[in-house]
Amino acid sequence: MNIPNDPPFATSLCTPITLHAQLQKLDAWVRSLHDWANIEAERRGRTLPMVPEIPALPEMPESLMGVGIPSLSRSWLMIRAIRENWDWINRTYENDWDDDLCTFYQVMCVQVAAYVLVNAYLTPERYEARQKEFGHIEQHQMIHRLKNSGFSDKLIQSMGIGPGQESSIQFDDLFDPDEEAR
Repeated sequence: MNIPNDPPFATSLCTPITLHAQLQKLDAWVRSLHDWANIEAERRGRTLPMVPEIPALPEMPESLMGVGIPSLSRSWLMIRAIRENWDWINRTYENDWDDDLCTFYQVMCVQVAAYVLVNAYLTPERYEARQKEFGHIEQHQMIHRLKNSGFSDKLIQSMGIGPGQESSIQFDDLFDPDEEAR
């Protein structure tokens, strides 16, 4: 693979207007690598697209006015982290861009960038709803992995991740010498 352009970097002088410009640059970067990243992920056995489709970004920077400060900060931090990781990949694999681990890291950078773009313009309410939706999916996946690893249902519930319960650890049950909990 040819070395692609670098993702953008959000400086410490970033304002919502410059953040919007950086998100647009990130959007162009992800779109240029989207198909490649999914082909590489599929080649390595992933059946679902690693990099999701991203909606068109709003053209006007004012669209960030409804976004909460924590979300703006999260987008800013993630843009910086993506670029820092991409630079690390460049330094580490500059003589071996076809290495499987290098390709994996590149695909992961593109995937994270796509998720940043999918979430960057969400209002606080929509972002919270999306987090709950993904949290529910992740909880089911975690329970499935724990059960496949031999954890009992009671132990999983004691750890605070059982189905239909709030995420709180039941310390009395967790440290109870009852054999069934193990």
